[in-house]
Amino acid sequence: MHPANVSIIFRKELVDILRDRRTLIAMVVVPILLYPVLMLGSIQAAQFQSGRLQQEKVLVAVPSEDFGHLLRNLLGPAMPQPLPAPATVLADEEEPANFEIQVCPDPEAAVRAGAVHVGVVPAGGRADWTRWEVECPFALLYDSAEVRSEMGRVRLERLLERRRSEARAARLETLPPAIRELLVPQPIPVENVASPEKVGGSLLGHVLPLILALMTITGAVYPAIDLTAGERERGTLETLMVAPVPVIDLIAGKFLVVAAVSMIAATLNLASIGLTLRFGDVQELLAQGQNARIPFTVLPIILVAMVPFSILFSAVLIAVASFARTFKEAQNYVMPVIMAALIPATAGALPGVELRGVMIVLPVANMVLLTRELLLSHFANWPAMLVAVGSTCFYAVVAVVAAAQLFGQEAVLFAEAGSWKTLFRRRLFPPRPRPTATHVLLYTAILFPVWFHLQGRLGDRLGLSAALIVLFFGLLPVAAAQYLKIDLVEAFSLRGGNSRAWLGALLIGLGSWILAYELLVLQSQVLPVPEGVARIEKDLVERLAAWPLPLLLLALAVVPGICEELTFRGFVLSGLRSSLKPAWAIVAAAVCFAAFHFLIFRFAVSAALGGLLGYVCWRSASIGPAMLVHAMHNAWLLMLARTPPLAQAIGVGDLDGRTHLPSDVVAAGAALVLAGLVMIPRGRRHHHEP
Repeated sequence: MHPANVSIIFRKELVDILRDRRTLIAMVVVPILLYPVLMLGSIQAAQFQSGRLQQEKVLVAVPSEDFGHLLRNLLGPAMPQPLPAPATVLADEEEPANFEIQVCPDPEAAVRAGAVHVGVVPAGGRADWTRWEVECPFALLYDSAEVRSEMGRVRLERLLERRRSEARAARLETLPPAIRELLVPQPIPVENVASPEKVGGSLLGHVLPLILALMTITGAVYPAIDLTAGERERGTLETLMVAPVPVIDLIAGKFLVVAAVSMIAATLNLASIGLTLRFGDVQELLAQGQNARIPFTVLPIILVAMVPFSILFSAVLIAVASFARTFKEAQNYVMPVIMAALIPATAGALPGVELRGVMIVLPVANMVLLTRELLLSHFANWPAMLVAVGSTCFYAVVAVVAAAQLFGQEAVLFAEAGSWKTLFRRRLFPPRPRPTATHVLLYTAILFPVWFHLQGRLGDRLGLSAALIVLFFGLLPVAAAQYLKIDLVEAFSLRGGNSRAWLGALLIGLGSWILAYELLVLQSQVLPVPEGVARIEKDLVERLAAWPLPLLLLALAVVPGICEELTFRGFVLSGLRSSLKPAWAIVAAAVCFAAFHFLIFRFAVSAALGGLLGYVCWRSASIGPAMLVHAMHNAWLLMLARTPPLAQAIGVGDLDGRTHLPSDVVAAGAALVLAGLVMIPRGRRHHHEP
């Protein structure tokens, strides 16, 4: 070894590395900025989550109203009060929690099902409250596998012990000292009702979901880099691209390799964890004395659920690595992607976070929570699980199409420094008559989680709801088309349309709500709406009853009828027609339209309506008739719900979603829709279909 040569090589390589700004960003900027942000954010998120759980209302189940009345007097004021249904008892300032007492015939079953957090039952089958300061007359039931149940039990037990101590101290003052020593208080009995499988799933759910998500992502890193930047660095990419094979075939083959390796890595990691727990005596160590069994039967289900997740990140990593010129540069590009995935993964792994709200559609976090739900055997939450898997599949399709689109561009294939910027420079965009399928998928993929989060918080705020619909579904797609140099008239079918088309749309609008309602009734017989969802919808209808009917028609019929059509029958449908035949484009746009309504129990109805509107728009070559049908459809349902005399006049009665309409009304609705479809003429198009 020659020290001089080693020194020269060392200085040369070090200078080359320090000259590369991408390496500096990955080595310096990411650790200095991203890691502190990630750690501080995780700590603060955990503190916030813990504080939020402390402030949440604890649901307490009691077997009878009389027992609940006694418990309420113990928790709250000493003055007896009747027990409302449910009763809300605010604790004192020392215990900043509130408790809601609910009467349940079987508190243990309610705690097992997760309907309540804690159950309070008579100890030994009967409650003797005469000596409750010493002999506890009740027992607490909780589920150790549920964070809220565990915390609720601790908070309730702490408050009850304080109340017993105060009452015991007051009673001891009246007794002789010799008797005081004999009064030794008994602890409050507590019973864990969680099944061994659920306890094991809870213990495993703290570590497995996050590890599995990260291992699935990292398993795709090396093959994604090697098949893109590695090919370019070896000088074989250009030779591969001039082969007599379509680019889409090349990217499909590369993508399948990366996805397969990612799934193999996920399978091996999951199998390794399962075998270690099964045969490595780790299960007893993990249980720490608890009666716990690992639910091995759900591990294959978890593996199947990880398939769309693996596809998603395989496509993302291929797209990112395609911009790199060397293997080292690709590693620098991929590292921020992994860190960006770690943030939502950590958020989903926080204790107390549930698969609901925006977490259902938040990438990475939803799969972490889905894995935890499966380990806890929360199969009753299947609608949220289905939406989580469906949204991940949607993101995966978007990522695959985007990766294929990027990989085939010269700016990426023959990348120079900063060439990725050319993908976003408007002056380099060619004018197009319609958006591409990639534009449509990227737009909907970004809008989907944003709108899911916003619409869940709108409630009955009609003004804000209408304004956001105008912004996201009316102005935003038009602005996106304008930026992409897309012909607005062709993309959004902004033509007047034939008078016969408008008359046909009028007839369809008069009868479409009848067929949609009948389809809803048929669907409810196969897939009944849960009582909780029906109750929420009923409460929303009651709150909207206070709004004037003209305002309701404007906010819930006219505005959605115009703006939603601009997005789904304008931007989305025209973009899909650039790559698909009209029939398939209409079906795909209808499915997208139904997905944005976020109601799995109304999915079939929304998809059918979307297909009808898509056909009207395509047939007439104008978006105006589809807007009319959409607005009239919503308006009829609103007017019939708000004006019972109108419903009685046409013989439909109460639209409860479970009772069929009279046969003559259904026949009239079908006749109107059929006549309207026949009346709409084939509109003139200026561009050929693909």
